[in-house]
This record gives sequence, C-alpha cells and structure tokens, in this order.
Amino acid sequence: MNTAPTQSEHPPIYEELLEELGDVPTDVRTVAERVMQESEEAVASVKGGAAPRPAAPRKPAP
Repeated sequence: MNTAPTQSEHPPIYEELLEELGDVPTDVRTVAERVMQESEEAVASVKGGAAPRPAAPRKPAP
C-alpha cells in the first residue's frame, strides 16, 4: 500500500500558507524564468556585437 501523497494532494498547512502568503514557489519560478530569458538575450546580444538594450523599469513587488 502506497501512503505517499500525490502531487495534487497537499497537507492542510500548505493550503493555509497559500492563502496567507500566496503561491511563493510559483512566483519564484516565474521570476527565475524571466531572469533566465533576459540573461540569454543579454549574452546573445553581446555575442552578436550589439549593445545590450536597457532593461525596462519594474514596479517594486507589493
């Protein structure tokens, strides 16, 4: 018998934390993906001889 929870099942504390703090892992993943994309674009522009374009101003997180 397998008693390990599946990925769709979370302990009650997890649901409470999501309500209280938001989905931090998803937020972190989204930011990490954006940073990776921006860094790949910067490296590609340097390799191509073009100057990297300036980053757009960002609003601070709430």
